[in-house]
Amino acid sequence: MRPVQAVDQAFTDAGYDHQNLARSRAGTVVGTLFGGDFSTDTFLGVRLAEFQRTLSYTLARHDVSEDLAAQISAGYADAFLTCKPAARDETASLSSSTLASRISKAF
Repeated sequence: MRPVQAVDQAFTDAGYDHQNLARSRAGTVVGTLFGGDFSTDTFLGVRLAEFQRTLSYTLARHDVSEDLAAQISAGYADAFLTCKPAARDETASLSSSTLASRISKAF
């Protein structure tokens, strides 16, 4: 679950109608645990191109054709990004201040 979706769910679970919150009386405080699912997935997404190059190189060393290695590498990337959608966030917006800003703007 993306951070903004988690905030929306938290408002809903707490019974708040976030559409009617007085923005001048509300604040956003965000704590992050680096190493959590979101930051791990984002980190892996940033490193995906490097992993693909390493995978292609390793496959070539095992006599896999360049075309087949490219297909395997692209297939891996597609499968990875399907399973880990946070990895698509290439901005690496993991910091507490960035998340707090995103949440404040969304609500």
